Amino acid sequence: MELAEPLKTEPIKAIQPQTAVKKSSTRRIVFTFAYLAAIPFFVLFLVLFSLSIKYESSGYVSRQAHKPQFQALPSDNNTSSISVNPQDARAKALDSFFAKYNSPLVGHAQIIVDEADKNKIDYRLLPAIAMQESTLCKKIIKDSYNCWGFGIYGGKVTKFVSYDAAIIKITSTLAKKYVQKGYVSPKEIVQKYTPGDTGKWPEVVNLMMQHITDAL
Repeated sequence: MELAEPLKTEPIKAIQPQTAVKKSSTRRIVFTFAYLAAIPFFVLFLVLFSLSIKYESSGYVSRQAHKPQFQALPSDNNTSSISVNPQDARAKALDSFFAKYNSPLVGHAQIIVDEADKNKIDYRLLPAIAMQESTLCKKIIKDSYNCWGFGIYGGKVTKFVSYDAAIIKITSTLAKKYVQKGYVSPKEIVQKYTPGDTGKWPEVVNLMMQHITDAL
């Protein structure tokens, strides 16, 4: 009996892990692309970070340069003050004074103050004389606008075209011919302004000047 020939078999070739190799290659490619893509962002971050440090430093120096310098710490003061223009206060006081007596001079207070300052005389003087001479322009010669008895004696009557014109002229005259020549107080002024007065004139003028002061 003949023995059967052994079966011929082909040698088994080793199977290469191709799948694993492909996966490894894919990971390397992805990692490389990710790395390359991250580089610009990283560089941009470094630039921005450097710029921020630079500008922050410059800003700090600038703030220090403009920072107020104190030799001592300022005191903690929570109070505030408001300054009021004295000229406005005087004009308001005069207008209140005129309104109290229903005087036609209401609205002319500011020019009285301005002309008094310009001629360097007491702003209360003209209104006080007007009270004594005409009860603040309520008793005057018609159309004369002369509330101060100025240039009125005998048959002579000095007239003006307006209250403002009278204020300007009389204030200037009081400054040049009275105050600058030493006639300053009502008691001194009356000696030349109304020589025949018995003492009432300066008394009333002084009283009205005080009332104006009280109105401030």
